[in-house]
Amino acid sequence: MTKTTRITRFAGFFLASAALGALNGVLSAGFLYLLKHLTLMVWERWAVAWPVQALALTLSGGLLVGLGRRYLGDHPRPFMEAMQAARASGRMEYRHLPHGMLNATVSLVFGASLGPEAAIMDLLGGLSTWVGDQLRALRLRWGLEPPAGQRGRRAWLARHWGGGVSVAAGLLAAVPVFRATFHGGFLPLPADAFTWRLALWGLPAGIIGGLAGAMYTFWMRWQRRVLSPLAERPVASGLLGGLALG
Repeated sequence: MTKTTRITRFAGFFLASAALGALNGVLSAGFLYLLKHLTLMVWERWAVAWPVQALALTLSGGLLVGLGRRYLGDHPRPFMEAMQAARASGRMEYRHLPHGMLNATVSLVFGASLGPEAAIMDLLGGLSTWVGDQLRALRLRWGLEPPAGQRGRRAWLARHWGGGVSVAAGLLAAVPVFRATFHGGFLPLPADAFTWRLALWGLPAGIIGGLAGAMYTFWMRWQRRVLSPLAERPVASGLLGGLALG
């Protein structure tokens, strides 16, 4: 490989890393943007003066979630399960990523009492794994991959500098989308001045929150055990969840 060819390929690899990272950032941040505006559309812009509107929406959402789980699969996986899989293998599979995003979007938009953490984990982890696979294939195709047995700082840098470029490009691309999604900032500070009296209330509030979390965990385990017969009937379980939520 000539010096000119090598420089050209390095430049192309840099651009490819930046483009894939930017795509990852835009899609991940865009998911939150989409959730926000779909939720506003369903619950505010389409709102009508109907006494059972909430029940009708949650039942409709439950039906759609059940159909999605039946025909698209039970995706995304629970947050802790996804974390354990990523810790064990160092990657997150992206084969069912579109299915999981569709199921999560329907569930969250129609009032699921949970946050988008599992969906974001699945999306960001799956896209990052996909970007890593594409960059690895590109390094091999262009002869930029160090030999398999080569170790040391230079070999490590040759294998990972593209990932660093992707992460930086993804963060830069995600910032404008986040700004459009969260107009008041990610963590808007309260207008009141800090006082120790208010801070001391954090201790009992934290204890109450911990007890509530323990009760919620117990309730979720009990609910999972009671509803286990419906595990193979996703449509029925979705409708039941929509009824309970409504």
